[in-house]
Amino acid sequence: MSNGDILTKDQILNGGEITYEEHIEALGGKVALRQMTDGEMSSWQARRVKGQSVTQPANQSSEDGMLNVDLYASHNNIYSANCWLVAKALSHSGEKWTPEEVQGMPPGATSEIASKIRKRYRADEEEAAEAAQSFPDE
Repeated sequence: MSNGDILTKDQILNGGEITYEEHIEALGGKVALRQMTDGEMSSWQARRVKGQSVTQPANQSSEDGMLNVDLYASHNNIYSANCWLVAKALSHSGEKWTPEEVQGMPPGATSEIASKIRKRYRADEEEAAEAAQSFPDE
């Protein structure tokens, strides 16, 4: 297909089946990752902050700007969200991964893969934002 062809709805929606390779240092090799959909990335972002609580200490006024953050819950949310994201990215070509399986990977592998997915998604967002800037304001 040339760059001038108009994509069909089916082609657009099946873009989530596109895979790409990433070298993962913690695993000592390459893995194939499925491209995430916009909805999956949004769900991952929501999972990272789900259930987090931020409270104001009883002896502080709102002007003091002091807040209590449950760092244990925050860390667990981020790790769980990353396991979910990595499981989604590794699930392709008829092979399904679960977040529990991802938790069994060597130390550092989950965060390294999640980081590469985030960087790729941010790059896509930045490219889209740059493209939007090229349109004239009307």
